[in-house]
Amino acid sequence: MSPNPLKEDAHPQEVQKGESITNLNTQKSIKLVMPDGTIRTFITTENSSGIDQDGQATTTKTTYLVFDPAGNPMPLDPRKLILSHSGCFIPTPEQRAICTSIFHRSPNRNISIGQDGYVLPNGAGICSSCRSIRTTIFIVLAILGVGIFLGVLRALGSLG
Repeated sequence: MSPNPLKEDAHPQEVQKGESITNLNTQKSIKLVMPDGTIRTFITTENSSGIDQDGQATTTKTTYLVFDPAGNPMPLDPRKLILSHSGCFIPTPEQRAICTSIFHRSPNRNISIGQDGYVLPNGAGICSSCRSIRTTIFIVLAILGVGIFLGVLRALGSLG
């Protein structure tokens, strides 16, 4: 260690070698809290520098594209990221709706229109899981209604 002559108190300073200056590796990552409460870390950018085969110092910047399960890319600006209830990235606010169903179990009610839900004619949104619950209830009620109707007809037929 040699003293730094430009510093007033001239304390000894560590000598840095070329390898410690050129071998700089940094990563930029994003941590997202998914709808189920788990935290996922995505590496979005990686910078690395080093010596190439010709002895020249090089810096490499790698940008990773992150996709959700439905194939939507994560926006470049993570502050504009909207997550749907199923973990899909909603690319724009125009492609987002809110599930208004009473059957919705997740605290996140965001829907990616056309992927995990749709908009009803009255303007309300409904997700695919709530739609399947609603359809199942309608089918069960229809079967019960037909059974009651046939039971009433049979009861009336035995009276006459």
